Amino acid sequence: MNRKVKAKDRAAAVEFVNKLIEQYTTAVKGLNELFEVAPDLCYKDDGVGCCNLDTATSRKGIVGPARSKLIRQRRSKLEKHDLTPHNACAYHKINEGCILDELKSPLCTAHYCKGELDDTKYGADYVFRMLKYLLNTEARKGNRKTKIESGWRIVGEVLDYADDIKREVSDSGIETSVDG
Repeated sequence: MNRKVKAKDRAAAVEFVNKLIEQYTTAVKGLNELFEVAPDLCYKDDGVGCCNLDTATSRKGIVGPARSKLIRQRRSKLEKHDLTPHNACAYHKINEGCILDELKSPLCTAHYCKGELDDTKYGADYVFRMLKYLLNTEARKGNRKTKIESGWRIVGEVLDYADDIKREVSDSGIETSVDG
């Protein structure tokens, strides 16, 4: 009987981590879509941008019970790409940018350099806090079910935030093509 309980607890823990990752990657994907509309001018210049973080720093903000699985998923992406060393984060390909897509850390997702968005439109601190909060279940009250429910509310807030900025960029007539 004890083995069945432990197996059930492990399965519930795995499912919880998977849901946290689903929430996190959904939010990051929405923010990545924003960056497609308003690309970083620094990236436009050299295909890398100003991201010259080491791999450990590029993990900043990845916390909580999903941390180890997210890092393994990131390593897996790195192993699939043949990257040439350059003065940038190990997860960047020259003229392509970050290979992590929705697996970027809160720090990397929050960073925005010399782009068409100014600080009044894109709040890097807000983005960093919200993404880190999604992963940090200790900050949320309640049982696993309640934590997942509160996480989806945060995902919705982040996606609405990204959509609002995309509309502002679209309405402003800003050049939105990375090619110029």
